[in-house]
Amino acid sequence: MYRVERLGAGQAEAYLDRLVRLLRDAVAGGASVGFLPPPAAAPK
Repeated sequence: MYRVERLGAGQAEAYLDRLVRLLRDAVAGGASVGFLPPPAAAPK
């Protein structure tokens, strides 16, 4: 069974090589991957 977890910056750094390999493998397998910038903060 798989589990999805949100990683903090420090945790993600520890997994960076594996995450890059996963992303490359997904794209090489035909996955369409897109990135959006985070929404702007609401004005105060």
